[in-house]
Amino acid sequence: MVAQTQPESWDIRVAALEIADVEDSLWLRTGPEKKPVHVFLNTRIFSQPIHYKGPATLFFYQNETDATAKEPPSPLASTILKSKSSLVVFSPRPDNKTYQAFTIADDDFPFGSFRLVNFSPALVRAEFSGRLTLLKPGAAETIAIRTGQNAIPVRILSLVDGKEPRVIRQTSWSIVPSQRELVLFFPNPDTNLVRLRHFVDTKAEEVPH
Repeated sequence: MVAQTQPESWDIRVAALEIADVEDSLWLRTGPEKKPVHVFLNTRIFSQPIHYKGPATLFFYQNETDATAKEPPSPLASTILKSKSSLVVFSPRPDNKTYQAFTIADDDFPFGSFRLVNFSPALVRAEFSGRLTLLKPGAAETIAIRTGQNAIPVRILSLVDGKEPRVIRQTSWSIVPSQRELVLFFPNPDTNLVRLRHFVDTKAEEVPH
């Protein structure tokens, strides 16, 4: 049986690298026989804020029945929140029927910045306006952009097993103060090369009370 703790209030935004062989929506458990939260996955942008009240450990299920059961089956995905406001990214596991989920706290990823996360086994070299960042496997780095910078030159390379560096991307990126962009590096199983995926998150407009 899934352990439950005292409910707390959280805000999450969700996105997926790919959609597994299940529905493109999941049900987030809030407690035994309590109404779950219906979560829709998108592979291009983060969702609008999802308000969730429950334990810090999130359990996601394929349907509402499983999410409300007194003794639920194994979840399709789970993760732990460490911040009251976080991003949650889903990536299909090798069976393509369940997800690995990971969270990024808002405090580590302010608007007007890029957040680079390296999920590949390679060393990633990123150059932003001449600033060099080396990301080891599993490492992450936030790069804040100065106000007024409309476009910055970006060059990203991967270094695998001592081979010559391979250019992944060479272009210019821009971002506005009300947006932030998550850039994930992960292995391509078909080529063993490093590929990247962008997710843009836009600050939600404040609704006057």
